[in-house]
Amino acid sequence: REKEGLLEARQRSDKQIRELRSRVEGYRELLVMKDVEIEELKKVNESLVTENIELKTERNVLTQNLQQAKRTQDELSSKVKLASRLEAENIVVQAVPKSGKPREDDFRARQIDKLAVKFNIAKNDVAPIAGKEILMRIVDENGNVLFDVARGSGTFDLNGKETFYTAKQEILFDNSRQEVNFLYDKASEYLPGRYVMELYTDGYLMGSKSFRVK
Repeated sequence: REKEGLLEARQRSDKQIRELRSRVEGYRELLVMKDVEIEELKKVNESLVTENIELKTERNVLTQNLQQAKRTQDELSSKVKLASRLEAENIVVQAVPKSGKPREDDFRARQIDKLAVKFNIAKNDVAPIAGKEILMRIVDENGNVLFDVARGSGTFDLNGKETFYTAKQEILFDNSRQEVNFLYDKASEYLPGRYVMELYTDGYLMGSKSFRVK
């Protein structure tokens, strides 16, 4: 009986060993499969990392291109804006007496009943056809602007600073070298000295001319 019991126990043990060996083989196959899967995942991951680097590089290149395009656009806009500025040419300043012929260059204070300013707007094919506000400033040698609200004087913004102007008028710029005229009546005698007549539009200087009063 003991012998039979030992044989049965050995048979059970052999069976368990075979089952364990079968399980071990199954685990070994599973591990091999997992190793293969892990290698494939590593390859996929490396591919994704490479693709991600390429995408980041491409994005950086696109960002740089966009920034360069923006800078180029800003530069072109600035150049167009600068090129579209109007310029006054053939500027003439005349003293208009109550009677007699208008005089240029040096004037005597008693000869000036009105001050006449005329000029042409130079051709500019870049500038659009548009309405323009032309401002005239007459500045004496002490830096004071001839100013009389009753005669159309006022203020405008010049480089962020409120600035006085003597007179203004609105025109339609049509790129025809059109002539523009100002006739300013100071209603009082000019003090002797050197004066500068300045013309502005859109916040920039179009041209200037000086004259002297004796």
